[in-house]
Amino acid sequence: MATLSVQPVVEAGLTPTYANAASGGDVAPNNGDMFIHVRNTHGSATRTITFTPATTSFTDSDWGTVTKAAVALTVAADGDEFIGPFKPAAWNNSSGQVAITYSDSGADIKIVALSFHRDTTA
Repeated sequence: MATLSVQPVVEAGLTPTYANAASGGDVAPNNGDMFIHVRNTHGSATRTITFTPATTSFTDSDWGTVTKAAVALTVAADGDEFIGPFKPAAWNNSSGQVAITYSDSGADIKIVALSFHRDTTA
C-alpha cells in the first residue's frame, strides 16, 4: 500500500504527476479538500476503484442513523474519472487518510490526489 501525495491545483495551474496504482491499494491524506483523478490506460477493459469509508454508520441530528456505503467507481477502457471531495468524518481512517482499492491488482490504473483549496483572500 502506498501513500499518495496530494498535489495542489493553484492559480498558475498544475501538471500533475500520476502514480501507478499499488497492487495492495493506496491511501491519500485528506483534509476535506482532496479529490482523486483516476485514469484507466487499458485499451479494452474497465477497471473498478473502490473507496471505503472509515465510519460506516453515524447519527445525524436531522436524519437519525445514517449508513455510509463504500463507493465503487467504474472507469471505462481508456477513460478517466474524478471523485471527491471526501468528508473527513466519514472517510478518514485513524491516520487521516482515505483508503483506495483496485480491481485487477491496480493493473493499468494511474492515479493522482488533488487539492482544490479555495483561497478567498485575493
